[in-house]
Parts: sequence; structure tokens; C-alpha cells
Amino acid sequence: MSGNSSRSSGLFIVGVGASAGGVAALEHLFRTMPLDTGAAFVVVTHIGSHRETLLAEILARHTAMPVVNASHAQRVEANHVYVLPSDAVLTIAKQYLHLLPAAINQHERYPIDIFFASLAKAAGENAVGIVLSGAGSDGSLGVKAIKEEGGLTIAQGHDQSGPAHSGMPSSAIATGLVDVVLPVDEIGPKLREFFRAFDVLKAAESAQDNPQESLSQALQDIHATLQKRIGHDFSRYKHKTLV
Repeated sequence: MSGNSSRSSGLFIVGVGASAGGVAALEHLFRTMPLDTGAAFVVVTHIGSHRETLLAEILARHTAMPVVNASHAQRVEANHVYVLPSDAVLTIAKQYLHLLPAAINQHERYPIDIFFASLAKAAGENAVGIVLSGAGSDGSLGVKAIKEEGGLTIAQGHDQSGPAHSGMPSSAIATGLVDVVLPVDEIGPKLREFFRAFDVLKAAESAQDNPQESLSQALQDIHATLQKRIGHDFSRYKHKTLV
């Protein structure tokens, strides 16, 4: 297991990428997001250069969680929402956000990929990447990075509320590396299920008084049940990462 702070603390960090049509999707996401997931949320969008964003203020109307514009060297906390400000590229190391001026990064048109890639390294199995409405393919490479580290990936599926622009979620789904495709209103409740399921596995693997063979069989049964319910293969998690 890596010694970085995110994994050792058990904090799940959820990266949320959105672009065209993304404000409405984000409003739906946080309106239906449980307040007690215990995860930190980082929102990355495509913001035009020198364009002031009021996204943090807008999202604060739809959740009781604190919502703030991300700042350099800021430590992320559970049940808080951090929003990428304009004219910046956002990355994360351990549990600390890092802001760089967008102009110095030649890949600034792919801020979601950049953040997801850093999130994968920082949080490993505790990383979650969500791709919402947007044109283009930003987020697809980031989804790959998160899956390589064993994290969870989610894309917005179609329902009456969207996505308004399906390019980004469709591109992510086409990679074959998205674990769950859901209408945006269902993502929050599913996330809470996932986090609770992870806690069940952690508790099961911490049962030191069980014989190893019986524990192994019990975990296989739990993995199968959780994959059916949650849509995520927990058997890929190394035992030592959960204890």
C-alpha cells in the first residue's frame, strides 16, 4: 500500500468533470448527493480564460456541504466541495490541492484529464472519477488513469435531465473503463452505497479471529454480492489496502 495521506487516512476523493451543459448536471448531482458520504469533492470544469466563475456560489444553493473555490496548498476535507477557479489548472498531491496558472500548461484544454491523473496517483483505490455533460473527450484519459490505480469511475447516463452534451461521458464509456453509467440524480445514492460497501469489506478483512480459509471464502461471497449490487469489482482491491 502506498504511504500517501489519502490512502492512509481512508478519505475518498471524488473528482467531478463537466463542461458544456455541466452546470445543470452539477446542480442535479449535488442536490441529490447525501451529505454524509465522508468524501471530499473536487469539481473541474472548462472555464474560459479571464472569465469569472460563480459556480461555487451556484452549487452552494444545492447542497448543505461547504462549497468553496479551490486555493493553492489547500487540504481537502470530508463532506466539502472544492471548485476549480478560472485561469487555473488543478492537481492534487496527497490531500493537498495545487493550482497552476493555465497559461503555462500546454494541455490546459484538458483540465479534467490533468486532475484525474493526479488524483489517481494521490488517492489510488480511494479515487473516484465522475464524468458529466460536456463536448469532446476530456476525462477519458483520466478515467484510464483512475482505473489503473483501482479507483471507481462513473459516467452520466441518459434520462430526461440529460446529459445536454453527451460527448464527454460517451467518450469515457467508449474506453470500456467506466464502472457505472447512471442518470445524474442516481449517482449520489450509488456513491454512498459504494462507500458503505467498502467499509463492509474493510471490517470483514479486519476480523483477525477468523480462520484465513473461512475469511477468504467469506470475502469472495461479499465481493460477488457487492459487485452485483454496486456494479464495481471489489475483488481487485488488495487485502493489505483495506486493513
